[in-house]
Amino acid sequence: MQLSDPFPLEHLTPRIQETILAEFRGQHPTVLDVLQVPEAEWLKRPSMGPRALAQLRSVIQKVLDQGPNLSESHKTDAYLVSERVRPIAEQKLLRKQLQQVQEALQVNKAELWVRGLGPDLDLELSRMAEENFQSYRMIFLSPLG
Repeated sequence: MQLSDPFPLEHLTPRIQETILAEFRGQHPTVLDVLQVPEAEWLKRPSMGPRALAQLRSVIQKVLDQGPNLSESHKTDAYLVSERVRPIAEQKLLRKQLQQVQEALQVNKAELWVRGLGPDLDLELSRMAEENFQSYRMIFLSPLG
């Protein structure tokens, strides 16, 4: 497959096809056109989430695997830059997802604490039990006077 060949939209869902066509103002893009759009840009599109991007990435990989015509010497600067930017965009997305999970964890932790079920509760109960045990031990083991 040549870089100037039409991108195989038929391998994508209709929603992703519409997103790609909208990106190129209704024109059927070439392989090169699609390769030149960084993943960070695709993720800015309302109907292009991580799953859709994974599907697009899969089709792109199949296209790249098909032809010897897509060697390093045929790749444009924009494509090579997009290949470098892709992991950075993925890292930013993962960091954002991690931050959301951490925030949800903090909310859950606070709710458990309010309910008296937080992780410090077990430690506090253990400490209180140890104090009570020591008190009872002193009472029962002290000589009667």
